[in-house]
Amino acid sequence: MAEGNVLLELESAAQILLGPPHLVAHQQRQQAEQVFLNFRKTKGPYQLCKHLLEQSKNDYVLFEASGLLKDGLIREWRELPADDVRGLRAYLLQYVVNNPLLSAYVRERIVQVIAIMVKRRSCEDGGEDRGVVIKEVQQLITGGSPQMQMVGCSIITALMQEYATTVKSSDVGLPWEVHFKAKKQFELTDLQNIFRFSVGALRELATNIVLPLSEEMAHLLRRLTIISETVLTWTFINVNLPKKLISVFESDQNPSLRPGAAWKEVMLDPTLVSFFFDLHWRVRTNETIAHHTLNCLVQLASLNGQTMNAKDLRLQYLSNYISSFSNMVNNISASGRVAGKEALGLSAMIRKLILFYPPSILVSVQQDLLQKYLEQVVSLTCGFMRAGSGASQSRDQEEEADLFTEATEHVLEAWVCILHENSIFPQGYCKEAAAAIFKTYIEVSLAPPDGMRARQGEEEIEETEESDRVRYKDTLSTIGALGRECLDFSLPLLISLLEGRIGRLHGQIQRISSQGGREIDQMLADLFEDVHWTLLIAGNVLSLDVDGETALIPSEVMQHSIAQAGSVDVSKSLEVLASPGQPAADIPGHESSDHVLRLVGAVFRLSEVEKRAVEAGLVCLWSPEIGSTVMWFLRRWSLTYLATQEGYYQEMSIALCTAFGRDTEGAAWTINFLLEKILSNLTRLHSESAVVDDTIKLLVSLADCKEKCQAVLASQGLVSLVQLATQQDTVPAVAKRGLLKALVLVGAAQENSESREQYWGQVLKPLEIRYQGIVARDNIKAIYMEEKVRGAVIDLLESFTGVVQGCHVTTVHQILVLIDWSCGAGLS
Repeated sequence: MAEGNVLLELESAAQILLGPPHLVAHQQRQQAEQVFLNFRKTKGPYQLCKHLLEQSKNDYVLFEASGLLKDGLIREWRELPADDVRGLRAYLLQYVVNNPLLSAYVRERIVQVIAIMVKRRSCEDGGEDRGVVIKEVQQLITGGSPQMQMVGCSIITALMQEYATTVKSSDVGLPWEVHFKAKKQFELTDLQNIFRFSVGALRELATNIVLPLSEEMAHLLRRLTIISETVLTWTFINVNLPKKLISVFESDQNPSLRPGAAWKEVMLDPTLVSFFFDLHWRVRTNETIAHHTLNCLVQLASLNGQTMNAKDLRLQYLSNYISSFSNMVNNISASGRVAGKEALGLSAMIRKLILFYPPSILVSVQQDLLQKYLEQVVSLTCGFMRAGSGASQSRDQEEEADLFTEATEHVLEAWVCILHENSIFPQGYCKEAAAAIFKTYIEVSLAPPDGMRARQGEEEIEETEESDRVRYKDTLSTIGALGRECLDFSLPLLISLLEGRIGRLHGQIQRISSQGGREIDQMLADLFEDVHWTLLIAGNVLSLDVDGETALIPSEVMQHSIAQAGSVDVSKSLEVLASPGQPAADIPGHESSDHVLRLVGAVFRLSEVEKRAVEAGLVCLWSPEIGSTVMWFLRRWSLTYLATQEGYYQEMSIALCTAFGRDTEGAAWTINFLLEKILSNLTRLHSESAVVDDTIKLLVSLADCKEKCQAVLASQGLVSLVQLATQQDTVPAVAKRGLLKALVLVGAAQENSESREQYWGQVLKPLEIRYQGIVARDNIKAIYMEEKVRGAVIDLLESFTGVVQGCHVTTVHQILVLIDWSCGAGLS
């Protein structure tokens, strides 16, 4: 078919494909698609594609012609003479230069074809032709018109993209080994030249930056910065890695900057880091460019590998980076508020620095510079927290606050590394820094006027997918670690907040109920939220989140309690702990109580207030979230402190041992108190699934060791627990599983065989009777789908599941025999 006819046919088909659905018949669209499918199979399409590029004005046709060129080159490369390839490449380059009005996606497609041709040729001549092309393109950028500069940047970007991947680069028709070799050779030669060129061009442009930027200047700056960013985010090949591992590194979306030894001179140029900080400062008001300059700085913070093979080089580079970072932070502080995206970049720099230049190297930085940097990190951490908690009125403000919240999370990751090696930092630094950050986090967690927490709308609260303790788990864990670093500050603060808020809660509930109110007003809601966050923070300060490991009292908490011994009255501490019915302030001498016992006593006081409010019929004035959070706190605390193994510790606090130690009156009283609260929740708050779930988890934690189980066996509430567990419709069926699991675990602590048999009879016999009562009915096949019967069966299944989960090596045989016997009797 003649070239002119092909053009007409393709343009007609393109109009049909791009036409509105209501004007194009399905058959017409299929025929048009077939035209392009046949076109893509054309062999030796180079003259035809040139004709189409020259004559057609339809972007879709131009795009398809470029695609056919690409496919044809890959398919027929070995058959094409080298001169034809060079001629076609020169033609395509001239074409994009001479057609400034080309659509962006067409131009980028043609540029990609040029890059593929250069790469294929480099596999044959070792990159000689590629070097020539790159020099030509660089001349376009430095001496050409704005349009030529744009084309030149596009070609370099496309060329880098072709070499950037190894495992994924299968579209050029080369085996993986050839891709690998080509990329490695490119990294050692032209990639470095490209980086030098882009940085040099940016240096020249930076001296001429005048705000606001012209459109041409902004575009060129952005393209050159992207080229530099691409190099700094490059996944450099490690020749010692096997293919499978290389594919893992290639898929890393955020690789560290790890160039080979050949890059040493380039990367360790002391002006490189300072230049990028200066460039960012100049363009920080232009978001489209600032995003890329920040990425460059973040990557420079992660420089590691063969270029940094000596400690003195790492220290020199780190000192240079920190100096430039501090200068920019000073400039930002003087200029006003930092933007959310910039905060995210700054936080990523801090995190990368501490990750790749750990505290052991950081502390070797010159003392004045180190102190200045650390002070700025504290200031930025607190500033990000405050900015992320401000009241959000619009969607844009909410998105900005989210950026600051993410920045806070990044900086807190750095603080985890610092706290792990706190002993090597200047004396007192970590303690002072931790106190400042902890105080700020408390502020942003409290409602005004004491804090600055933003109020959430009702819809936001109802639609929250995760609880706060899950959503902010990592942040709370780090805040807990910071709190343990300054316990003489954090514990008194938490005690004051909790005791004060509990007193106000009690007063507000009395006020509303006396006025006949049945709804939680804003003031009461704010108090509940304050208490909720205070409990989350306190729980993370006093205990560690362990999963499957033995929960131990944090060494900082233990040492703090021991250090208090000289000023603590143990008997007064126990009185404060065991008086949940009255405020601690009403107990004479409460000031001399142990901080840990007083804080736990405040939580006991809160649970007692909740219990009495619920029993008084004021469930409508109590927050289920608080009920759930109290149970969460008590569970974490009981796993760590209650009946703890003294042999795990080199030293033991007398106050903690007396109050919660094994076989002590304090532990027995505490377990009785907790069981009363558990029974109250299961009987009066059983409609609140989250409260029931956390209550059951607390109960199971009281059966995690023999000593606790024996205290439960001796408690007054055990009989009521057994009744709840064995009777139908007393608690939600899903709670029966945990309830029976706890009771079976408790039964394992029965040392007397006769007592154990009696106990199993009380726990398992009612289940057997209920089971037989269902399966022995003559009409079971007719009624088994009735709601009441289904509910009874589900209740039993959950109960038996809990029994099995609670089995221990010493009880499994006896229990499973009982269960098997009961089931067999019913089925026979």
